[in-house]
Amino acid sequence: MTDLKITNDEEAMAFVEKYKAAKEFAEKNNSENEEKVKKWNKKNEDWLKKIKINNEAKVDFYKSQLDAYAMTLPQKTLDLPNILITHGTKQVISYPKDKAKLLEIAKKYSPDAIKTEENVNWSDIKKNLVFSKTGKAISKNGEVVKDIDAWEEEKTNITIR
Repeated sequence: MTDLKITNDEEAMAFVEKYKAAKEFAEKNNSENEEKVKKWNKKNEDWLKKIKINNEAKVDFYKSQLDAYAMTLPQKTLDLPNILITHGTKQVISYPKDKAKLLEIAKKYSPDAIKTEENVNWSDIKKNLVFSKTGKAISKNGEVVKDIDAWEEEKTNITIR
């Protein structure tokens, strides 16, 4: 700061007091400012969260309007210059994600889907099943497979051009 030098004990004692005061002030000031920054960050996070929620709400609103319109159309595709909307259903299948349970099903209904290390792939099992209109999985032998269900789910695809 300056070229000031302590030359005697009295000056040293005076500097000790100034040093202690500066250190206490710095600790207090740093702590207070850290708290202010935390509050500002919290306010900024809250503000950003509100903006994100508002933006998502706008997007959801417009998408829901397009979805609703697509469902009223007799055809499954609406091809406009600025957007392509396709509407239809897709099959959704619920199956056990637990490998042991899936292996048990594969052993009974789709043994060829089992890998030599007793590992099973869902897509291999699915190839050996047929799904009824009621959503039941039926094996090649005509047996109803427990723990696997299917249903139709509305789905709309929107492509912005």
